[in-house]
Amino acid sequence: MSFKATAFAKETRGNKCLASKIVLLILADYHDVERGFAWPSQQRLAQDCEMSIRTVKYALTWLERAGFITVLQRGNQHQETRYKLNLDIALAQSYV
Repeated sequence: MSFKATAFAKETRGNKCLASKIVLLILADYHDVERGFAWPSQQRLAQDCEMSIRTVKYALTWLERAGFITVLQRGNQHQETRYKLNLDIALAQSYV
């Protein structure tokens, strides 16, 4: 867990829906400072957020398009997707 990532998720503004904010907060909780990314499965995100996988996928797509996250590696059956939180970019956008 990264304090900086959690603070970033709390400070973001302009989220299209509550689901995207919740997914971002959960991603921040999984963020590894040393590696610089989070890698929870969509199933894990859905369980932690208490929402459907479809809603999680929608929120992740919106967060990526809005620039809050970057998908570093798309997952497959052997590896999870890796998500980078764009901490500096998103913080600058939140204060505009």
